Amino acid sequence: MANFILKFLSLFVTDGFKGLDQIIYQNFPLAKQQRCLVHISRNIGNRVKLV
Repeated sequence: MANFILKFLSLFVTDGFKGLDQIIYQNFPLAKQQRCLVHISRNIGNRVKLV
């Protein structure tokens, strides 16, 4: 049953970990990938200085 379910995953939301996108593509080539908005906003906040 678990193998059946895993074959039909269609979306992965990740934190931008390097190499993860390639691993997902190799195992689930039809799945879409999206970067987590919380991680994006945290990363922007860490890189932008308030003036």
